[in-house]
Amino acid sequence: MVPMAEIFEIDKSGKIVIPKSLRDKLGISGKTKFILTEGGSYYSNRSTLKRLLEG
Repeated sequence: MVPMAEIFEIDKSGKIVIPKSLRDKLGISGKTKFILTEGGSYYSNRSTLKRLLEG
């Protein structure tokens, strides 16, 4: 599966806006968690992701 890339807007209150059609397509709900990385870094190792999420 090829990773998907999208450009999103940030609203006036600083929230990232994901279009409803895309949320529905990907099954994104209010409980979905995302990892935002700086400079295009991507972490695929589960232990690394867990450590990042635990802060």
